[in-house]
Amino acid sequence: MSKLSFFVPSDVENEKECPKCGQKGTLRISRPKDLIDNLVVSFSLHRRFRCKSCNWKGYLFSHTISRDWYKIVIFYIFLMIVVVALVAVIAKKFI
Repeated sequence: MSKLSFFVPSDVENEKECPKCGQKGTLRISRPKDLIDNLVVSFSLHRRFRCKSCNWKGYLFSHTISRDWYKIVIFYIFLMIVVVALVAVIAKKFI
């Protein structure tokens, strides 16, 4: 069984085009240079990229929405309904 995840890594290096020059296939992941870069990479879905043709450097969203996103949304809606029902039953017993 596969692990359900709302966001999955995408192939940014081959799929996205450079925001500055617009060429496709020229983006490469750039290693974090300092503490700020490490924090951004560690706590977000953004990665630092560099364009090989125009030397643009910046952050891009490095994930895409999963094909099974609707299963995750349905699961969380169901979970919220169950929790609300349990809280209502417990509240009626003790209040």
